[in-house]
Amino acid sequence: MLRRISAAVIAMLPVVLALSAYEQAGRPRFSTVFRKEEFATRRGRILDAIGPTAIALVQGAPTVHSSAQFRQSNEFFYLTGVTVPQAYLLLDGAQRRSVLYLPKRDERRAATEGALLSADDPGAVTTLTGIDEVRSLEQLTDDVRTRESKATAIYTPFQPAEGDSESRDGAKRRNADAAADPWDGRPSREARFADLIRSRVAGVEVRDLSPTLDSMRRLKSEAEIAVIDRATRIGGEAILEAMRSTEPGVLESETCRWQATITIGEFIDSKPTRVWAVARRLATSPKRDLRAAASAVLLEHLLECQSTRMIPVIRAEPTRGDRRFASAIAMCWNFGTARTRSRIQKIIDAAGDVVTRRRKPDERTRMRARR
Repeated sequence: MLRRISAAVIAMLPVVLALSAYEQAGRPRFSTVFRKEEFATRRGRILDAIGPTAIALVQGAPTVHSSAQFRQSNEFFYLTGVTVPQAYLLLDGAQRRSVLYLPKRDERRAATEGALLSADDPGAVTTLTGIDEVRSLEQLTDDVRTRESKATAIYTPFQPAEGDSESRDGAKRRNADAAADPWDGRPSREARFADLIRSRVAGVEVRDLSPTLDSMRRLKSEAEIAVIDRATRIGGEAILEAMRSTEPGVLESETCRWQATITIGEFIDSKPTRVWAVARRLATSPKRDLRAAASAVLLEHLLECQSTRMIPVIRAEPTRGDRRFASAIAMCWNFGTARTRSRIQKIIDAAGDVVTRRRKPDERTRMRARR
């Protein structure tokens, strides 16, 4: 007899839907994964590459229809962390400064989609992003022209930007199909942008920034490697738990638990208290896969990114003797910083001791022997 979706999944749905609505109406405006210093380092490497007699211009992804979730292009996000449509970045090699160009605030749009970063609040944007200056889109043409007398070249990516679930090969094929279509024939967005630069800033050579960006993105920083490690572990844990939970009669819909947990985890930076409430409930579930999801997706990230607030709270939980919660903590990996790593490890070790104490003596012996 086919099972129904578990009560734990149903209980999570209101939280997921509420947070998702918040995300659509007020999606993150800046990276919640990397710090602004990481992006500043990347921009500095671009400035080193283009030299003091050139500037670089990078365009962000265009806006999407209101019911779609906007995703910034890989290239623009790599240099700015900004997740706002119709944005542009100027890197001035002579002054070694970065300028972010944003649309002005649209009150009607903000009423339905939430407030986005805009040129109307430059101080707040520079503080959030670490970019040196913020200006409106209308100022971009004049700002480039004032620099053309000193600039020998303007760099911009020629390769197609990678969007949501898209590789460069796929983007190139899409552009080639459009160009070959006699009833379409439009150039790529990147080619169009390069032509606009040539027409509006006459006499300056336009060069390809893509090789420089590609070479930078091939070598991962410590912060990027940490994110890759986390994503790989979460994916691996999800696959293993799906394998453990799969048996005749289990509906495919029952595998949505990890995806729901991952969606909730996206709000750790903006709504940590609400996420903690969900994490605690999942961590005490009798279902091992839900405890594993709480561990890998929520608890680890809460300890890492909300350490000041969450370490004292989570540290107190294992002392209550809840073996299920303790087992979820014991499964956590330690992704703390140099300042917090030892404190997080003490929490994980204490939880492991709670789990071990609750086992039968012969089982504890076997467990220690396996270590």
